[in-house]
Amino acid sequence: MRQLTSGVQRSGAPVASWRVGRGLARRGSAAIFLLVLITFVVGAATLTMALTSGVQSKITDVANRRDATFYAAQAGEQWAIWNLQNNSDWLEELPKSQALPNGYTYTVSATKADWPSPVTLISTGRSPNGAQSVAISVTLSPANTAPTLAIGGQMADSGSLRIQGSVDAIGDIDRSGTMTLSNIPGQPPSSLETMGAFNSSGNFSVPGNILANNYISSSGNIIAGGNEQCGSFLAQSGHVQIAGTIKSEDNPNLNLSTPTVDTSALINKVGTVTVPGGTVSTLNFTQASDGILYVSGDVDFSGNMTIIGTGTLVVGGNCNLSGAFGQHTSPAAMNLVINGDLNMSGSMNLNGLLYVGQSMNKSGSTTVNGVVVVKQDLNGSGSFTFNYAAPPSFLQISGGGGSGQSSVNVSNFTGPVF
Repeated sequence: MRQLTSGVQRSGAPVASWRVGRGLARRGSAAIFLLVLITFVVGAATLTMALTSGVQSKITDVANRRDATFYAAQAGEQWAIWNLQNNSDWLEELPKSQALPNGYTYTVSATKADWPSPVTLISTGRSPNGAQSVAISVTLSPANTAPTLAIGGQMADSGSLRIQGSVDAIGDIDRSGTMTLSNIPGQPPSSLETMGAFNSSGNFSVPGNILANNYISSSGNIIAGGNEQCGSFLAQSGHVQIAGTIKSEDNPNLNLSTPTVDTSALINKVGTVTVPGGTVSTLNFTQASDGILYVSGDVDFSGNMTIIGTGTLVVGGNCNLSGAFGQHTSPAAMNLVINGDLNMSGSMNLNGLLYVGQSMNKSGSTTVNGVVVVKQDLNGSGSFTFNYAAPPSFLQISGGGGSGQSSVNVSNFTGPVF
C-alpha cells in the first residue's frame, strides 16, 4: 500500500485552484464595470430627462405668459369698447393704462379721437416683468349711420341731386328734377323716408325703400331696389320699377328726428376764438387751440375763400354765400355750423359737416363729402352732390352714434394668432 505524503506537486490541485481564482477576479471586475456603466447610463438618462423637463417647463411658461399677455390686451380692448359706448368723450383721455390682479397690465391708445368717426384703438398687454408684450388693434364705428341728408322741415327742390346714403325728412318732399341715391359701402341699402308726403315729377332712383307716412305721388320715372309703402293713397303715372312690395294705406309709422349740434357747447369750449363777422374772406383755424372759430352775428362769403388749417366755424346768425367756398380740386376741410339760415347762390365744395339751424335756400352748385343737416326747410334749384362721410363727434345722432350711443361695429381686428 502506497503511503500518501503531504508534499504538493507543481501540477497538482493548487495550480488549478489558482486558475479558478483568477477567473473569478475577472468576472468580478466585469460586473463592477457593468454596474458602473448602468449607473452612468441611468444617471445620464435621468439628467437628460431633467434637462428636457426643465426646457419644456420653460417653453410652457413662456407660452403661458404669452397667452396671458394676449388676454391682458383683449381685456384692454373690451374695457375700451365699454367706455366708448358709455362716453363718447372718453377718447380724449387716452392713452390710459390699467393693472390686472395677476400683475399683467394693458395700455389703450387711439389713432384718431373723433368719435363717431371710425376710430382705431390699440390695446397693448404686458407681462409683469415686461418681457412679453402683445398689441391688438380694432376699428370701431357707430352701429347706426346718420342719414347723409336730414331735413327737419320740407324739401322743395328742382335741381339735380346725387346722394350717397339715405335721405330723411320730417315734412313733405317735393321733387321735380333728377334725384339719385346710392349705397354707402358696408351699410344697408340707402333709402328715402319722410313723415310727410313724397311728390316726384322727375327721375328718381334709390337702392333701398321709399317710405312715407302720408301719400306717394309720381309722374316721372321711379326705380327702387326695396319696398314702396305709404300711409295714404298711392298715385303713379310714370314708369315705376319696384323690386320689393308696394303698399298703400299702410302707414309705416316713421318716427324720425334730425341730428342736433349743441352750438352753445362749441362756443363755450375752452380754446374757441371769436372772429369778426360781416364779409369774411379768410378763415384761420390755427389761431384756435381746439380749431373752433365763432362769429356771433351774420357772415357773408362773397369772394374766393382762403382757409388755413381745419376746424369748425360756428355762425351765430345767418350765412350768405355768393362766392366760391372751397374748390372742386381742393375742398374746404372744415365743419360749417350755422344757427340761422344758409342763403347760397355761389358754389360750395366742403369736406365735413354742413349744419343749418334754420332753412337752406340755394341756387348754386354744392358738393359736400360728409353729412348735411337742415333743421327746417330746404329749398333749391341748383345741383347737389352729397357723399357720405362719418359725422364729427359733436353731432348727436338720434337712434345711435354720438354721445351715449348704445352699440358699435367692430372691424379690422389685428393681432397675433396663437
